[in-house]
Amino acid sequence: MAWQASSRAYSEFERENELVTDNSGKEETIMTKQALIQKTVETLEKLPDEKVSEIATFAEFLLKTYDEYILRKGVSELNSLSKSFDFLNDEDELYTVDDLKERYK
Repeated sequence: MAWQASSRAYSEFERENELVTDNSGKEETIMTKQALIQKTVETLEKLPDEKVSEIATFAEFLLKTYDEYILRKGVSELNSLSKSFDFLNDEDELYTVDDLKERYK
């Protein structure tokens, strides 16, 4: 009977966790996204309302920050693939270092 409970607990552990190996060959157990969400919800249920509200505000901030990062990354990638400014590569140099009146150190 005890081994069955132990077996069920281990199966649950396997479902909630993944074994990953980093570049050095070191193995580490990490929780899956779903397990982290479940653990977070369980923790939130234990907190007072004002703390839950703070965490919700922070989560919204993180999401907004992440969305902006993805947008910037996409725009940057589009710009790097674009040929809009290729004409500048063919343009002659108009000024040289000799044209400087003052050099900053």
